Amino acid sequence: MLSVGCGRAQADSLQSWQDVIACVVDSFNELKIPSEMEQDRAVAQVSGNPITVSDLQADFEKMPSFEKKRYLSAEGKKLLLENHINRIIGAMAAQRNHIKPDQGFFKMLRRERADYMANAYMDHYRQTQPMSSISEDELKFYYTHRTSEFGPHVAVRTSRILSKTRPMAQQAQKLLKTTAFEQVAQRLSTDSSTASQGGWMPAPTIIFGRGETDVEKALVSLKMGAVSDIIASPEGFQLIRKDGQVSIPTAAYLTVKDEIRRRLVNKRMGRWLMSVRSAAGVKIDTDALQAVQLDLQAIPKPTLAQ
Repeated sequence: MLSVGCGRAQADSLQSWQDVIACVVDSFNELKIPSEMEQDRAVAQVSGNPITVSDLQADFEKMPSFEKKRYLSAEGKKLLLENHINRIIGAMAAQRNHIKPDQGFFKMLRRERADYMANAYMDHYRQTQPMSSISEDELKFYYTHRTSEFGPHVAVRTSRILSKTRPMAQQAQKLLKTTAFEQVAQRLSTDSSTASQGGWMPAPTIIFGRGETDVEKALVSLKMGAVSDIIASPEGFQLIRKDGQVSIPTAAYLTVKDEIRRRLVNKRMGRWLMSVRSAAGVKIDTDALQAVQLDLQAIPKPTLAQ
């Protein structure tokens, strides 16, 4: 049985899942509802199991920030609901076919539960350690002794060619002598999210002082329109072109006061975590940690809008 939050006449005329999704759009368009009662309003039901506004909000909050934008429109909300319906149908099909969860499933549940409990306690900690407990003197002391964290900064617009190996970067570097940067990026860059844009990086690089990383230090000294030498980074080997630069003055104390307050509350939380680590019996096998294989290239990169 499937019922949706729309009129009887509409429900009787449903012919497909697309009709179902379209039928509930009007009742679903209130994703940001302030009323707690309306947050649990059912926008659809699958075999008597309601899908509420809060269910969809929870799905939305779990998404990486770069994915959320696509779900803000009416069409995006349809897709969000359709994904939720499909997940329920898949679970029901698994149950009908007597597919039992394996140990990996229970391990995932334990991890999810641990994440939930940890986040719940962190929220509790922040609520019981009110922002007002940070004195004005503490805030000003932090600002005075760490003013460089708040400026002046430089925002640099860049384009890049990313290579997995130094020889590949050297090949790109050689080709740049006769070919436009954008064409080389499209042909050779391994960063699929920027290669199609000629290597253009959508987010500026914010540089503090003279720069901290090798990339930042190279950008500080690079002339406008010039291309850097090969720079090694955790992602691979980069050739970076400096496309633009804007200076950002030091932020005034009053504009960063709330941010400083949040930092100090989080610092207190960090001290608490360190104080309980020994009682929790934390043990780290450094050899095993170093053996963990992490590959940035294996992680699909989102295509970011300008």
